[in-house]
Amino acid sequence: MAAYRIRAPQVVHESVAGEVVAIDFATGSYFSLRGPAEGVWAALSGTEPRAVDSLAGAAGDAADAVQLATFLDHLVELGLLERTGAPAGNGHGTGDLVVEHFTDMEDLILLDPVHDVSDAGWPNTPS
Repeated sequence: MAAYRIRAPQVVHESVAGEVVAIDFATGSYFSLRGPAEGVWAALSGTEPRAVDSLAGAAGDAADAVQLATFLDHLVELGLLERTGAPAGNGHGTGDLVVEHFTDMEDLILLDPVHDVSDAGWPNTPS
């Protein structure tokens, strides 16, 4: 059975006002998860991988096991999660489980001001 975990420390996340905002520092993309997807993400936030059946309650009535597994596999494809075990999805829709993917700030996020600041200051692309 497939189990999943957040790809930390590459992926950081914060829940704000009913929405999870996740940033992938390897790609500079950021993501928004709301509604049932926020509950699934919160259930994944521990340090141990979580199996699809243990996440079903977090999705509530919004998804059956197939939709949930497909959604989780999509998050793996986006680079937010890593899978332990065999893939569980079968290509069906994900219902109300939706993640929005944004790439408009990749250049700024990839600058990584915490680690890449030089005597020239920020924002300056490292040489």
